[in-house]
Amino acid sequence: MNGEIDLNNKQRVMMSLAKLAEKEASSCDIRISDYISETWRFQSSFWAINHPAQHVLFEMFRRLCEHIGW
Repeated sequence: MNGEIDLNNKQRVMMSLAKLAEKEASSCDIRISDYISETWRFQSSFWAINHPAQHVLFEMFRRLCEHIGW
């Protein structure tokens, strides 16, 4: 009513990243949650839900190449 809206975005992002890190720890060889956690405040990491921005895809590709020894 006074024009201030707090959607708790930071808290919601941190909870989502924690869930992603938990899923990665149990089933992934190549993880990206740490990169997203380090960069989301400075540049947009996603275009929409589950649609990562180009810099996230490039980092994931870099890690994949590193993992396979390329």
